[in-house]
Amino acid sequence: MGKRGFAIGLTDSRLIFAVSFLAVLLVASAPLAAADGAAETTFDRPAAVVNGETITVRMVEEQIERFADTLGADSPRADFRQMLMTLINRRLLVQTGEQEISEAAKAHLAALAEKRATGGWDPHRIKEPDDKDSRTIYEDYLIQAYLDRKVYQPVQVSPGEVRAYYAQNIDAFTLPETLTIRQVLVREWERSSEEAKAIVAQAAAEVVAGASFEEVALKVSEGPYASEGGLWPAKTMAELIEPVAKAAAALPVGQVSEPFHSPLGWHIVKVEAHELARMVPFSDAQEKIHEMLATARRSDARERLMARLRSGAVIQILLAPDDDALSGAPAQGKS
Repeated sequence: MGKRGFAIGLTDSRLIFAVSFLAVLLVASAPLAAADGAAETTFDRPAAVVNGETITVRMVEEQIERFADTLGADSPRADFRQMLMTLINRRLLVQTGEQEISEAAKAHLAALAEKRATGGWDPHRIKEPDDKDSRTIYEDYLIQAYLDRKVYQPVQVSPGEVRAYYAQNIDAFTLPETLTIRQVLVREWERSSEEAKAIVAQAAAEVVAGASFEEVALKVSEGPYASEGGLWPAKTMAELIEPVAKAAAALPVGQVSEPFHSPLGWHIVKVEAHELARMVPFSDAQEKIHEMLATARRSDARERLMARLRSGAVIQILLAPDDDALSGAPAQGKS
């Protein structure tokens, strides 16, 4: 495969990988050794060979341990298979990147990786035991650069496609009617209903007399958001219990309700804002639509790329599905 030079911008936002495909792939920390003989222990046994490069059981188990909180597989064997495939994909990307990226570009990446590994970004930073070495960082950069070239840069979304998506999914850009309210709620847990009603009636009288609803809510409310002066975030009618929704919907903005009862206790509410159902203008939605369409296309392109790389590779999976190495035992004897 011929080598072609290309510009690398490591600060380009396209190189910020927020997708789960890379969350594990770009931080696998152990460099891989060439297949060179029989394994000495269970964890040194080869799990797979990818175009002549060995992935050992130890490498897989170390990554499972590192990402135990994010794998989410149903069993240790499923964890092992998931991580093994991740490491196989990583090897394929590194191998192909080494072939297709120019020597000058790779030298630049290696220099950046060495600087980062030795703390060159911040001379005062203390190196942590779990920090990646320069080879691993270099491979991360190589994968980023290769995928940027193969997946990110080629993706195009035209203005017409963005406009068409907006027109075909207009319901998704319709915002519902919402109310922003303040509330005083006095519950009936430790008092009678009449006592709760009297407390709320007194609160309402204080507000009518000029007291701040916020201060009154801070003083007497036992409801949600009492510590914020009773101020609720914007809610749709369906998100409010029926008595609250009914009382609030009948009020002009800035007005306070009469005391009313619900299964929760006695309330008064003040309407701070009332937004009617409305369309999100295309001008406000187009950037989000463009990014959504581009992300979906990049994901599809990435899957096609990985399928092509796997189909052209010599990959040997050396562990049977019922092999003891898939038991999920801790990687004992790790260096």
